[in-house]
Amino acid sequence: MKKIVLVLTLMFLSLLSFAQDQGQWGALYFKARMSDRFSYYAEHHIRFNNTELYKSYNRMGLQYAVAKNFSIVVGPAVIAKFNTEKETAIEYRIWHQYLYTHKIGRIEMHHQVRLEHVWFEGATWNRYRYKPYAYIPLNTREMEVGTVYFVPSIE
Repeated sequence: MKKIVLVLTLMFLSLLSFAQDQGQWGALYFKARMSDRFSYYAEHHIRFNNTELYKSYNRMGLQYAVAKNFSIVVGPAVIAKFNTEKETAIEYRIWHQYLYTHKIGRIEMHHQVRLEHVWFEGATWNRYRYKPYAYIPLNTREMEVGTVYFVPSIE
């Protein structure tokens, strides 16, 4: 019961925080294993600015597991920007991501470094991001099928 109260409290407090603007994000992550080392990886995000659809992020890529705790993903991304002064603007990116994981007790730590090469309206530039996050099991000692977990992150 204490864990449920903690999760609900944290979810409520997250509504009071602001990042970038007052819009909302929705996300879907997908990974399909093709062999012991290769997987198909995809991320699909939608972003609302107030009540209007503002952006759609679609990243996909081929993931290679270098080791049990280190993987690399490379692939294309297409970002659509809606409700601009012009018509819908499309931005293209090639991205690669490096993910290192390790455990601290029962907590699974993840360190994600993402590099993106952007082509948009005749200009090119690079973006670099580091995102640490953790998987914290709430109803079991380890992450396993059926585990309820909390994932704090910052980017």
